[in-house]
Amino acid sequence: MPIDVSGMTATFIVATSRGASPTAAFSCSAVTSGSTVHCTIPAATGATFVGNTVYVYDVNLVDGSVNHTYLTGNVYVTDRVEVPT
Repeated sequence: MPIDVSGMTATFIVATSRGASPTAAFSCSAVTSGSTVHCTIPAATGATFVGNTVYVYDVNLVDGSVNHTYLTGNVYVTDRVEVPT
């Protein structure tokens, strides 16, 4: 059953590692709509990611004073993607 997240505040954080002191952390865009959370890595932020690096992310939802970790995972960055000719 879907969860209504429309009244919650969402955050989307991408970092080089988990824990209190990652080498780099990026605050990205997260917007709630009904039962959906839309997360986006802005182009300017994505351009700073280093190729052949694995980043971690958390999507958090704040409901009043309670912070819920909604989703965690990895972002895999490659050096270059080419379209076959």
